[in-house]
Amino acid sequence: MTVLLILFLGTATLLWLSVFGYLLVLVSIASRRRPGERGEPALPEIAVVIPTLNEEDLIASKLADLRRTDYPRDRMEVVVVDGGSVDRTKELIREEIDRGENIQLESPDGALGLAHDLKYAIEHLTQEIVVVTDADSVLEPSCIRNLVTMLLQNPDTAIAGAMLSPSNHLLEEHMHRWYLNHLWWLEGEALSSTGVSGACYALRRKTVLPMCEDARVTDINLSLASPAKGYRTRICRAAHATEVRPPQNAMEFVRFRCSRAGLYVSELLHSWKCASGPLLFRVMCAIRLLHFLLLPWVGAAFAVSACVLMVTPYWPWPIITLFAFATSMLLTLFPSNLLAGEGRRWRRLSLAAGRLLALTFISTLGLNSNPRHRVL
Repeated sequence: MTVLLILFLGTATLLWLSVFGYLLVLVSIASRRRPGERGEPALPEIAVVIPTLNEEDLIASKLADLRRTDYPRDRMEVVVVDGGSVDRTKELIREEIDRGENIQLESPDGALGLAHDLKYAIEHLTQEIVVVTDADSVLEPSCIRNLVTMLLQNPDTAIAGAMLSPSNHLLEEHMHRWYLNHLWWLEGEALSSTGVSGACYALRRKTVLPMCEDARVTDINLSLASPAKGYRTRICRAAHATEVRPPQNAMEFVRFRCSRAGLYVSELLHSWKCASGPLLFRVMCAIRLLHFLLLPWVGAAFAVSACVLMVTPYWPWPIITLFAFATSMLLTLFPSNLLAGEGRRWRRLSLAAGRLLALTFISTLGLNSNPRHRVL
């Protein structure tokens, strides 16, 4: 039993250091890299690209969403890149064009997927800064301006992503998204490399060209390819977007996270095998591969050993350790507005945090790191 206790404590320590210890290191590094205040530069002409595929239910509201932006309309060209819709998506766009809206509709030949179509659009645009936003996202009016401003103020930044919020009432999804927003911001500031959401991000064309020919997911590929070239990928905390179609229940959460994680690991493995780029980028790849490929199995060993220890004289150790993990998670979530309220809110949050850990654990164990389908 002593060996089992050592195994349990060893896996618990590795898990805590890989999650909460990692956050502490990122906070320490990011706090030393805060840039000074700068004036807002003159806003240039940009292109806003909307990739679509059978989005007749959302495209009209998305175009209306862009009309609410505070970015000067005379400096913003809207380009819809359609991947071969068979519904009324293109018809609705043409109706908007006939009403005088400044919209350009592109339909590349072939059915090679939205990633290919988005690549085609970025390569053929003339504007230096391009903003990409999905049809199923709603942007705050200042979102685009804040993303563009970050790029203009930081010439070493190739991609700036927005903070994303879900539109559902699934508490686990809100917790996951809040954590991911702040983790990505910390990684961008500390490691100069992070993920971005396809809901909305801005890029500097010259830093991402030439683009990868076989990218499955454009936002994932770009967020890895730019740091490999020596540029930074960061999150703009002043830019906010809302996802209209997030997972609505636990089953959808697991299915979406498993698919997304598999695609991300696939791109990570490709970047790792290339073994190019700055040392910091290679370190970042190694850390993320550790998180995705090793930690789920460490977690499995932790869970099994904890269950066995509960029926031995060492039973207090699993309880103490789980309390330490729960306390660390609640302290991590303390700055968020998820803790607003009294009494039962803490209980709900604690239960949701446990469910989120379980769902994330299941998702990472079931991911497919070699997906065959091509998506955006």
